Amino acid sequence: MSYYEPLTRFLEGRSVSEIMLTFREVEGIIGRNLPASARKHQAWWANTSSHSHAEAWLRLDWKTLKVDLAGERVRFARATGFPQGQAAMRVESHDRGDASVVMNLDQLTGAGRKLFRDYAEDMNGDTSAVIARAFHEAAIARRGRLIDDIVSNAPRMPAGEPDSVQLIREDRDAR
Repeated sequence: MSYYEPLTRFLEGRSVSEIMLTFREVEGIIGRNLPASARKHQAWWANTSSHSHAEAWLRLDWKTLKVDLAGERVRFARATGFPQGQAAMRVESHDRGDASVVMNLDQLTGAGRKLFRDYAEDMNGDTSAVIARAFHEAAIARRGRLIDDIVSNAPRMPAGEPDSVQLIREDRDAR
């Protein structure tokens, strides 16, 4: 049995798309200390089958997304970005307590699911970043609609009268 087999079993039992673990948590899972190179070199965490320890996650279709050597943390994510056979996607973060995001993919339209998958591909399966990006873009679009609504419903000055921008400029220039 490989030293990293317990990590394989741990990831296999997760019903989430991503999980952030500290190096100490990984050590607790495998029951031994990580080698010094895991704390010094990003390459140790590379998603390559030439590293026997990487097989612990690669054979389950997981990969490392982000390795923070200074903070001693690693984020694992399913390579597909979605839990196999599940309608809901959960993102756990062990370094921030029990915080999780649940999104029922069945409630999205076909276009919404395609957008989600496209974002997941753009972001290497980082589903937290996918959700953050979707909310950010939705907020910008909403703000644009609100501004358009305000502009279209703003009272109009009678023809020949100065508009509010002109009045503000005149007031500014008079100072």
